[in-house]
Amino acid sequence: VCKKYISLRYRLLPYLYSYAWECLQTGAPIQRALVLEYQDDPATYNQKYEFLFGKELLVAPVTSEATTTKQVYFPDGTWFDYDNGTSYNGKTTATVAAPLEKLPLFVKSGAIIPMAPLMQYTGEKKWDPITLDIYPNGNSSFTLYQDDGKTMDFQTGNTFTETQINCQHVASKSVAVSIAESNKLFTPATYEFSIHLPVQATAPGPVQFNSQAVTALASQAAYTAAAQGMWWDGTGKELWVKASTSTGTNYNLTVSLDGSAVSIKTPKSAKNLPLNFDLQADVPGSEGLTQKIRFTVPQGAGLIKIEIYDLKGRFIGSLVNGVCAPGYYTKTIDTDVKNRVGKGTAWYLCTMITSGYEKTIMLRSMK
Repeated sequence: VCKKYISLRYRLLPYLYSYAWECLQTGAPIQRALVLEYQDDPATYNQKYEFLFGKELLVAPVTSEATTTKQVYFPDGTWFDYDNGTSYNGKTTATVAAPLEKLPLFVKSGAIIPMAPLMQYTGEKKWDPITLDIYPNGNSSFTLYQDDGKTMDFQTGNTFTETQINCQHVASKSVAVSIAESNKLFTPATYEFSIHLPVQATAPGPVQFNSQAVTALASQAAYTAAAQGMWWDGTGKELWVKASTSTGTNYNLTVSLDGSAVSIKTPKSAKNLPLNFDLQADVPGSEGLTQKIRFTVPQGAGLIKIEIYDLKGRFIGSLVNGVCAPGYYTKTIDTDVKNRVGKGTAWYLCTMITSGYEKTIMLRSMK
């Protein structure tokens, strides 16, 4: 049992490292109380025996002896048992199996979870291939962070890579995945996709990677042995795809679920961001509140907009709205914006838009 979940932890290193980067930027913890992400759901306020691991994973550890089941509350959305794929509706409580050998672990529909090869210790292997474990549902995204894993160089230069991964799912019709790397410093030789399609009755297709047809392989063994290709696990309802990378920084995977052609629309947030385009929040101090933001403006950016929204997308206030010369800026959050923020701990979204590029970060309650 221990080996199983220790192995999973090593495979989840890209996911955990990306959330560690988010923690550095915003102060948001990797391990989160449910109320942090679901502030409008009173049922999450006193959930003491389950937690979120990032946004996409829900953990409900067993804390008493001789227990084989556990009551789990599922917040908004659809949640899948990580081991067997059983689905649970959001805003409900269910009794789930919790034998000694099983940790109640659930993944949210819409999740994109980057994974590394199995290894015995951190740094034993490169993150290659990077496997994207995807549970399609509408439009969803994940920002993968990578650096050398050894030095503090990320603090003094652009020696890291942020990769924006987007998934667009049209029910019963298509899945389209776009990958946009900020640079080629840590590009794997292969991207692998594990796409969960629980209601798909037949093998999906055609499948294309960067507009080129992906060859269907007859068995799992053939897929494992091949450098590229696809395999449909009809029992597990899971599509596996392997594809080699190139000198470019953008990749697209399209999967037809009904045999028709698939088009992909790249959202603004998925475009390849210039290295000198950045938005960060001050790391919260002991009081845990964000007071300032820092942002970098690229050459020829033109009009800059930096705005604050609540987690429902409602406008709170504007921090910047005008033309800024290229450079590095620090902006104190205005008093009038703070006054529009409710009392107590809450989280907000800060979005910077310019020249077709967009970046959004989370801010802890500014009041």
